[in-house]
Amino acid sequence: MKRILGTFTSSIAFAVIAVAGNASSSDQIAAESKRANEFFDKCWDETLARHPVDESFYGIKTQYDQLEDLSDEKAAADHAVWQKQLATLKRDFKPDLLDPQAQMSYKLFEREAEREAEEFKFCFDVYPVSQTRGVHAQIPTFLINIHKIDNLKDAEAYIARLNAIPKLFDQLITNLQVREDKGVVAPRFVFPLVLDACHKIIQGKPFDSSANNSPLLDDFTKKVGALKDIDSATRNRLLSGATKALNESVKPAYEKLIAFLDGQSKRANDDAGVWKFPDGTEFYSSALRRSTTTDLSADQIHEIGLKEVARIHGEMTRIKDKIGFKGDLQAFFKFMREDRQFYLPDTDEGRAKYLAQAVAIIDDMKKRLDELFATKPIATS
Repeated sequence: MKRILGTFTSSIAFAVIAVAGNASSSDQIAAESKRANEFFDKCWDETLARHPVDESFYGIKTQYDQLEDLSDEKAAADHAVWQKQLATLKRDFKPDLLDPQAQMSYKLFEREAEREAEEFKFCFDVYPVSQTRGVHAQIPTFLINIHKIDNLKDAEAYIARLNAIPKLFDQLITNLQVREDKGVVAPRFVFPLVLDACHKIIQGKPFDSSANNSPLLDDFTKKVGALKDIDSATRNRLLSGATKALNESVKPAYEKLIAFLDGQSKRANDDAGVWKFPDGTEFYSSALRRSTTTDLSADQIHEIGLKEVARIHGEMTRIKDKIGFKGDLQAFFKFMREDRQFYLPDTDEGRAKYLAQAVAIIDDMKKRLDELFATKPIATS
């Protein structure tokens, strides 16, 4: 009996120790996860504070009167911060001591930092301006769509940002020249599109005698006009300040950029592939990894594309044959593209029918959102 009792008592003791150990482990994971999440929050705040424009996208107004620093020195400093944060993460935290959510954050942070490092390696291979991107178009869009004017201070910050554009464009021109010196210049066809976009920004009042305001003046005028807590004298002062900034800062900055781009267009050629860059092959491989999230080579991806095109064309050919169309696949494409039976009439009735069909598709899609999304937006449009 003593022996049985002793065994029973020992079992209880081991059970108590095991439970205590599990509790300790659970507490440790919770504590480490909390510490890791605080680290991720701190890194996010640090990174965001280095980018005034990004802050505005999140409704933060601590640097509301500033634009980005486009210098290569700033890019190098940002890269150093990323690498320092990654080193701290790997030194101070162990993934196996974190809960699943913190582990996921760890992996995402690690992946983003490593991707940033690879992108930084090829930072001189990216065109500072093109027909699809560049601050020449992004800044006006940002000011119009993102920079809210809720009070007097916000309006003054808008004017300050207008006056900051010359410095921004000087940095942009430097970036363009540095990359040109390294053999990286956009193909010739890009320049007319970029130049046209630049010219359109400085059309209308106060840049010329047009009857209509320029996009920026129109935006500022509407936003300031909507303020209810300022008097007419203050409103006039703000409009005068914006007009001066547009004439004395924005217009000269765009004219300087236009002159540089016009000159560079004459030095450009028609070569459009990154193969023309000194490290184009390596850069292209990096871009493939980033875009496809695979380690497949360009030839492998191309082969997949050819097989998919062949498969899809095969399915289309079967449809063509099923409906009895006479002609090859290209003729079938032309028929589908141009035959009027596939278009609604360009009338009020046709437009109403189009809208009704579009709404029906959207409504059907909404019914199936739960299959793909746990959290859905509150807004209906």
